[in-house]
Amino acid sequence: MLRRAKAVKNGRDAAIGGAVPVCEIDAKPAGHLGFLRAWKADAPGNQQEVMDKFLDASGEVTDRQYRRTKAGPLDAFEATFVAESGTHERAILVSTIWGRFLLTLGGADDAEHQAMLPAYQLAKQTAKNNRNWE
Repeated sequence: MLRRAKAVKNGRDAAIGGAVPVCEIDAKPAGHLGFLRAWKADAPGNQQEVMDKFLDASGEVTDRQYRRTKAGPLDAFEATFVAESGTHERAILVSTIWGRFLLTLGGADDAEHQAMLPAYQLAKQTAKNNRNWE
C-alpha cells in the first residue's frame, strides 16, 4: 500500500542540530515501528560537517560510518550509526536546488530497521532534484 508523507507540524520545535523535520512516513500501517523522515538541513559547512552537527545533537551516537554515494542522480553523503538506544540507523544528506535535505531511517530496534530498509533504499534510489511530487 502506497503511503504519502505527512507534513511535520511545528517542525522548528523538533529541530536537531540545525535540521528541521519537514515530513515523515510512519511505518505502522506496514506493520513496523519507525519512521522515514525528511529534514531541511541548511546548516553551514561541508556535507560531513552538516551530518556531524545533526548526529552530535541526536544524542550519543557511536560506530559512525560515512560514504559518498548517490541518491537518484544527486551526489549524496550517507552515514550509518548506532543510536543512543543501541539501534542501527541511517541518514543521507543531499544538496538540491532547493537546499540541503536529510533523509533518516530509525526503528524501534535492529529488526525493525532491517524491515524498513527497503523503503529507505527506494526513497534514496528515486530522489529527484525537482518539486514534482506526483
